This record gives sequence, structure tokens and C-alpha cells, in this order.
Amino acid sequence: MYVVVWLSNYHAAVLINLLPKDIKSATGIINNLLYLTPNRGLMYVGDLVHNNIVHRLEHLSCFLPGLMALGAHTLDLPPDQKELHEWAAHGLAYTCATSYADQATGLGPDEMTMPTGKKWIDEVKKWKDAGRVGTPPGMQEPPTEKSSSHRDYVNSWSNAYLLRPEVRFFYCKSFLGLLAYGYCADCREYLLHVADNWRRQMAGTRLRDLPGY
Repeated sequence: MYVVVWLSNYHAAVLINLLPKDIKSATGIINNLLYLTPNRGLMYVGDLVHNNIVHRLEHLSCFLPGLMALGAHTLDLPPDQKELHEWAAHGLAYTCATSYADQATGLGPDEMTMPTGKKWIDEVKKWKDAGRVGTPPGMQEPPTEKSSSHRDYVNSWSNAYLLRPEVRFFYCKSFLGLLAYGYCADCREYLLHVADNWRRQMAGTRLRDLPGY
């Protein structure tokens, strides 16, 4: 993992043994598992089950933006590969942040079932072939959607929150300058907002019985 390499301060043995495999895995994710929803064009990473793509975004997959950002910042990647890593980090981070901002509670879903979208790498190729005009696919940052009936995903676990804050936003903010928190200026403000909202509006509500989630 890029994180292991970073924390080990580029220890030669770690680099030799891990980096080729990690770069190959990241490239495989970019080329095969990243998709865009048909409505807002939100980027998501699907799951591969028995060699079939399952169009869902699990919250644990939201570590990937930080991983991609760390790799793009830390490794000596070819310019075109670094660009893809940065775009993937940006698009995935925005989707993960938007999934929080979409909810009335400010708490993101554990799992989102997506409609079958377009493969991101194919859309990037079309965009490049057309002259790289405008914003790259998956980077448009569409607005939040408070109405669950109008979102381009379904909360698979509709009234449960089993999560915790993660470091992905720190990496994306530090390495890419991303501030993809919807209605808050940075991660600290976002978490304070969620905590305050929880105390004032949902005191005593169980995390498995959330109103308006």
C-alpha cells in the first residue's frame, strides 16, 4: 500500500517489494472498476464478485481517494498516470463527501446501490480524443440532492450508520488542495457540524433508527 511506503519513509526493501504490485492494483482499479452515475456523473468504485461488476459503493471503499492522492503526490509516476490518479482521487472524494451532504442527518450511507453507469476510463478516453475540452469526466462536482427520490443511488442500509471519520479527506486536502465537503470549509468544520446537528436534533436517537436518512 502507498500508505505503508509513505510511513516507512521509502525504505528500499518496501519499495522493491510493494510498489510494482500496488501500482498495478491501482491501475487495475482505474481501468476496470471506476464508473460514473448516469444522472449527476458521480464517480464510484464498484465491487468485482465472481468476475462480475456489482454497481455499489461501500463506504469502506472511500479510503481510495486518499490512497490515490497519496500515490500521485508521493510516487514518481508518468505524467499521464499521475493525472489519472489525481482525477480519480478528486472524483471519488467528491462522491463520498456528497453522500454525506445529501443526507438530512449529515451522516453518509454505509452502502449505496448505483444504477449501471458508464466506465470512467472510457469516458476519459472519449474526452481526450475530442481535444480535452472542458472539465474531465467525473470532475464536474454536481450539487447535493436532498430528495432521496431524485438521487442517482439508493441507500442500501437506509437507516443505519456504523461508520467513523477517516483520513481520506486529510490526504486529499493536503496533496490535492481538495475541499470537497459540500457545505463546510474543511474536515474539522464538517465533523463539528455533524456532531452539533446530532446533539441538537437527534438526541437519544439510535444509530440504527435514523430519521430522514
